[in-house]
Amino acid sequence: MVVHARHDHSFRIPRPDLTRKIGTRNACSQCHADHPLQWSIDAALKWWGPKKPAEPHYGEALRLGRQALPGAAPALMALLDDTAKPAIVRGTAASLLQGASEPGLEAALARALQDADPWIRLGAVGGTRAMAEPVRVRLLASLLTDPIRLVRIEAGRALATVPREYFTPDQLGVRDRAVDEWRLAQLVDADRAEAHLNLGALDAELGRLQDAEREYTIAARVNPRFPGTYVNLADLYRQEKREDHAEQALRRGIEMAPGNADLPHAMGLLLVRRKQVAEALPFLEKAVALAPDVPRYPYVYAVALNSAGQGAKALEALRRAHERFPGDADILLALVTYNRDAGQLPDALDYARALVALAPGDPGARRLLRELQAQASRLGPRER
Repeated sequence: MVVHARHDHSFRIPRPDLTRKIGTRNACSQCHADHPLQWSIDAALKWWGPKKPAEPHYGEALRLGRQALPGAAPALMALLDDTAKPAIVRGTAASLLQGASEPGLEAALARALQDADPWIRLGAVGGTRAMAEPVRVRLLASLLTDPIRLVRIEAGRALATVPREYFTPDQLGVRDRAVDEWRLAQLVDADRAEAHLNLGALDAELGRLQDAEREYTIAARVNPRFPGTYVNLADLYRQEKREDHAEQALRRGIEMAPGNADLPHAMGLLLVRRKQVAEALPFLEKAVALAPDVPRYPYVYAVALNSAGQGAKALEALRRAHERFPGDADILLALVTYNRDAGQLPDALDYARALVALAPGDPGARRLLRELQAQASRLGPRER
């Protein structure tokens, strides 16, 4: 059933207003396709207006997190703490907090990791993935003996690469058992490429490169059209400084899965490493076109354009990316530095202020803004 869509079969009050806000589908417009969206919005308001909840829909917070938009972290934390919302929704919010730096985040995830509902605990495990190793051990160690197997093994996987010195002897024993249990869980699906990709990824993170290559090779044999295998295999060859093998793997992947964005992106990065930036640009551009919802791709494409001496085109690519992903700090930082280097100080200042507003606790962003303000103060009005 890999190719089949999975519908949840639930019947919800249609919210065509959310279609306008976040792009979700609604039953009104799907049935009355001959009417514009506003007709559906007006009809729904007439039918259910007095009963419509006043608070924002949880889908709005999830969209903020998935698209790295401003305000994502506080909205997700509020959703995580809202016990009136379904557990699967709160768990999803917790998982989307990975990499956030909002004050109180660690405490919020700590509460979620002790929640009675396993979906919330599971999501919170994902939310800790970018945290420092000692913090992860402190937060996740108790879940290594969780009564729910999925929570237990995901906690083990999250701690699998943490050095042994961070654990007590007892913690180390249960960590290793949870990781072994995770490996066995993958073998349940040993007839699928995904299972061998997962096993290979863990081996690669642990430095067992020969074992990783064996698992990736099995994955490619089981399903030659599964793109993740070629990306991971190429990265393994990169670690081993076997760039020719990496190129062969990626070209094979592009041939077998032409609609996947990760493969041309990885191919572009390989060519950049070889100082073949001009040859890399079409691959990086293709990745942007194939996956327009991934902010990393336009950022890398713009950096490559700038390296190729196409500064104006790089700035335009970054501006478009910022319009789509206003909460992405990497894109904002590139806009600051590239505008500064191009002598466009007012634009650099505007983006620097946006960067500080996005990450008010980041000392680097504040320092950059102060430097630009000092530079502007030394210039006369004409020079600015």
